Amino acid sequence: MLEEKQLKFHIERYGNIAHLWSSCALYVARGINSIQAIKEAGGWRVTGIMVQAESVTAPLPKEYLP
Repeated sequence: MLEEKQLKFHIERYGNIAHLWSSCALYVARGINSIQAIKEAGGWRVTGIMVQAESVTAPLPKEYLP
């Protein structure tokens, strides 16, 4: 079973659109989730998700660490 642990998140919202940045850890790997959403009648709907794994050339920025 895979279990992803959220380290820290930040939400930016303008009107009915929102962007969630979420740093996460999965066993020995870490990375950033970028989630876009739109508010519609009945609630929020996710419109896109992108994931970037941490690497030697792209370490997690300090502001995304707990």
